[in-house]
Amino acid sequence: MPDILDETLSDMGTMREAIAFRFWWYYHLTPVRNVDGIRQFGIITSQDKAAPPQAEKYLGADAGKIICLNPLGTKCVPNAVQVGPYICLALSIETLPHKIGLDWSYDGAVGIAQTLRDEQPSRPIRDIFLEAIYRWGSMVSYEPIRPDGLRVCCTDCLPHDPRRWPTLVSVSNEMLMQF
Repeated sequence: MPDILDETLSDMGTMREAIAFRFWWYYHLTPVRNVDGIRQFGIITSQDKAAPPQAEKYLGADAGKIICLNPLGTKCVPNAVQVGPYICLALSIETLPHKIGLDWSYDGAVGIAQTLRDEQPSRPIRDIFLEAIYRWGSMVSYEPIRPDGLRVCCTDCLPHDPRRWPTLVSVSNEMLMQF
């Protein structure tokens, strides 16, 4: 059977195109202590664990530097790995970087995708990619995210409507909803 990470990483453009038709908004939780740096530099990639060899094959030595994103409308959201309190940032499909993939930092998404591939070998890879992200609730970006494209949930915002959230660069820290 084909390796699911090889299949998805070898065609990130198609995976991004597929995700753009299914999900319009993406959340990123981050500890409050990161706000000022993100406001200035955006969300930068970081490495918590070693990248799988397939990611290194397509992305080189920096393959382990990722940003975890949670598309709005998935079945679940994996637990955050950093210590809170947190703020919630959001970006639209227009801001989503081009180099994206399955979230290999947890066991779930890749396992779901590989099972789908093994059970349905003729199913298009883009459909498997979307289904795995929908079921697991997380994906990765291999590129940083600009600060001007980030919205933030504030104390007077509706939490599930990031279209109405202000941009991070336009609000003070006192206005941010923390949880």
